[in-house]
Amino acid sequence: MISYDDLLTIYKHPFNLVRLGVQGDGGYVVPEELINDNLLSFGIAYEISFEEDYIKRVAHPNIHCFDGTIERFPSENPLYCFHKINVGQCDTDNEVSIDTIFENYFKNQDKVFFKMDIEGSEYPSLMAMSQENLRKIDCMVLEVHDVSNYSLFSNLMYKLNSELVLIHRHINECGGFFYFNGQVLAQVYELTFVNKNHFLAKNDIDLPIEGLDFPNS
Repeated sequence: MISYDDLLTIYKHPFNLVRLGVQGDGGYVVPEELINDNLLSFGIAYEISFEEDYIKRVAHPNIHCFDGTIERFPSENPLYCFHKINVGQCDTDNEVSIDTIFENYFKNQDKVFFKMDIEGSEYPSLMAMSQENLRKIDCMVLEVHDVSNYSLFSNLMYKLNSELVLIHRHINECGGFFYFNGQVLAQVYELTFVNKNHFLAKNDIDLPIEGLDFPNS
C-alpha cells in the first residue's frame, strides 16, 4: 500500500503561483504561465470568482462550463459557454462524459486548463476519461472528496499521475478530517496538477503558502 504522503507528494516547479477566485472555498492556486484560452470548468453553482479572474487573463477565451444543478449561469458575459448538464461516466440524458466534451469542444487543442469541483462525482467521470484526453490537460485544479476511501482515492491518483504531476495541495477543512496510521488527514483537498511535459523534483516548501492559501470556513 502506497502511503497518503506519497499519494499527496508535491513537486518543485518553475512556475509563478497565483490565486484565482476568492480567498475561501472556490478559489484555487495555479501556475500563472499555464493560464491559456482553453478552460474547461465543472461544478459552477453560483460561485464563479475563479472563472471571472481567469477570463480577465486570456485574449481569446474558449471557456466551457458544465453544471446541471443550476438553471442559468450566474453571469451575462457571452464569452462563457454554459452547458446545463452534469459530467458523468458516460453519455446519458442527464450526463455527458469528459471524452465527449473534448471531442466536441477541444478536439484540436493540446493544452486545456481543467477545473473540477463536483462533490465526489470526480471519481467516476475522471476514471472513465481516456489517456489521450488526459494528456491534453496542461493544468488541472481539482477539489477531491472522500479521501478516506483509500481504494477510490489511490486509484484516481494513480490515473492522474500517469500524465500529471502534483505541484500544490491545500486542505479544505470544510470536509472534516480522519485518522490513518496515526496521521490526521483531510477528507477534502484542493489539488493543482501540471502536465508531465513540464519536467520535476520533490518539493520541500512549507504549506500552506501565506497570501495564497486561506481558510475555507
